[in-house]
Amino acid sequence: MKKIITCSDSEFKYGHKILITSLEENPMQIYEVEIIGVSQINQTMIWNVSDSVDTKSKALDNNLDTFYSSEERTKASWILKLDATYLMKWFLISIRGGKFEVHITTGDVELNLTTLCKRFSLPGIIQHYTALECDKGMCGDTIALKKMDEDSLRLFEFIPIICPSNHFGPSCAKCPQNCRSCDSITGVCIQCQESYYGKFCHLNCPVNCLNLICDQQTGSCNGCKERFEGKSCEFEMVSLSISTGNTRVLFDETCDKSTLIDKEDTENTRSSDKSTFVSPIMEKKTTEDGNNVDQIVLWSMLVILSILVAVVIILFVQSKKKGNPIVKNVEDNDTNIELHREISTHESDLVEIVEDNPDDVEEEVITVEYNNLTSKRVSINKFLEDLPSRINNGALEGEFNDLPSGLLESYSNALKSFNRNKNRYKGIYPYDHNCVKLTRDDDDTKGYVNASYIHGYGKEKAYIAAQGPFNPRTLEDFWGVFWQNDCTRIVMLTNLYEGNKMKCLKYWPDTELNIGPYTIELDGMDVFESYTVRYLTVKYQEEVKKVTQFHFTAWPDKSVPEDVTSLISFRNLVRSGLTSSDGPIVVHCSAGIGRTGTFIAIDYLLEEGNVEQTVDVKGYVISLRHQRGKSIQTYEQYVFLHDAVVEGFTNTICQQSYLDVL
Repeated sequence: MKKIITCSDSEFKYGHKILITSLEENPMQIYEVEIIGVSQINQTMIWNVSDSVDTKSKALDNNLDTFYSSEERTKASWILKLDATYLMKWFLISIRGGKFEVHITTGDVELNLTTLCKRFSLPGIIQHYTALECDKGMCGDTIALKKMDEDSLRLFEFIPIICPSNHFGPSCAKCPQNCRSCDSITGVCIQCQESYYGKFCHLNCPVNCLNLICDQQTGSCNGCKERFEGKSCEFEMVSLSISTGNTRVLFDETCDKSTLIDKEDTENTRSSDKSTFVSPIMEKKTTEDGNNVDQIVLWSMLVILSILVAVVIILFVQSKKKGNPIVKNVEDNDTNIELHREISTHESDLVEIVEDNPDDVEEEVITVEYNNLTSKRVSINKFLEDLPSRINNGALEGEFNDLPSGLLESYSNALKSFNRNKNRYKGIYPYDHNCVKLTRDDDDTKGYVNASYIHGYGKEKAYIAAQGPFNPRTLEDFWGVFWQNDCTRIVMLTNLYEGNKMKCLKYWPDTELNIGPYTIELDGMDVFESYTVRYLTVKYQEEVKKVTQFHFTAWPDKSVPEDVTSLISFRNLVRSGLTSSDGPIVVHCSAGIGRTGTFIAIDYLLEEGNVEQTVDVKGYVISLRHQRGKSIQTYEQYVFLHDAVVEGFTNTICQQSYLDVL
């Protein structure tokens, strides 16, 4: 039985746990609990509901058995007036079938297209439970529900989701950690705490900003610490010395003044010959035979300065494109210049392909040759010993920035016209050489899936890294991948919704679900603090297969879990009882690169390390990115990968020590 439960105002509480207790002696079976939304609606917020006081108690009484029924059989409507203007987008509703419109207005404004929130229809005359989402967030103090067909309106329950302060989205999630306040619909921060900036206050202000204060949108510093300059205070005003032949130019700390001096007679000219120090451009110096070399020196200086300016501009532009720190040495004869630039390594949000415009993807197929593939394999003990210092001295960050980026192999199959609406995000495409392809008798063009085979330790095609299903076509294909590859385990690393963003469609049932030719049944599940395990049966024609879904629920998008131990326990559970005859482990998040790549790398490195007693993290990530482009998106995930490998090795060492004692 499905039931929507809402708490009354007196029961509204803050917390992070929900306890469900059975009041009967019989065993309790719960198939699924989802937090849909939290409503602040209470009687003090309601001014008037339609024209009947009785309606108020029936359509807003948190009782799905009572209902309001209109006397009109045509143009029936139900109106809710609130005590103030609120920003609204989501509603929970229980209603009998029909065609409807929801409008949000302020005062007695006439209902029209500008006040329209949502048109929807529900089949039959049975009672439906559903959630509604306006096409956009709308402000108003009046909600009107209109029935658009010829019948009376029967409304069991109508609940606007109005989040408390500092919460947002349909599930009223907390505003991002560093927000002082955020938009109640999008979660975009209105004001950041000091030293943070960005849409979600997830970026640190540049370290050289004065008092770590920067513009909330752009990250530009309001002022720089001493000796730094630039919008992000990324340039250090340093002393430079450029030498050419027997003449040298000295710049002061601000690079505003310069002096030419003779290289051989520096000390003498400083102490006695003051006439040597002349204009900021050049000094006149005559050779022994009396020839004037002013013009030669001048043109030499101009050429060198032009080259330096060009080098700085090129490095600056390249760093902007890559978003990586720059630590470069440029050496040319006697010229030695060191440039420093520090930039955040976090990626921006992935851009979705507009679903009704599948042509909105890249046309070209790019193959990148990357030659800097140096890596270093070390013993596990050496890895554990060196990691803290590698993080502290910046070596690990430099290593991450050296990794090959972008799409490194050909991906022409993903750009074919009949495959384009199976890709959710721009630039996230599987490579041709290891792309998963379904074999179907009806139509070969439907075989493409945005998923990649990944090699494991000692086993080819040990994993399938996939994007989460996001439309009906990919939903059916998802189960086709499972069926064709005889998979027994699915690892899900995203939640269905995160904030107000749909990350993945629900592809499993509460009891039973039909998706294309597949029938999926839920046999049972175990719920833990950080993850849920579901046991599923899948039927296709006359054949039946079993699959276990391991759903880790505590991994934020493009971030890392707070508790590395829980993820290692989760990984060990996924591995438990796995045999070489089992099909690939399907691993997915939303795009199938960040969380997915990190989990696969953890599992591979722990498997390899336990056998070889050595580890090469950088080498494996390079290999992984040549199998699934852009795997492990951020430096934060790269550090977490190392922490998780340390945790996994440490647990193994502790367990072995315990067994040795026994």
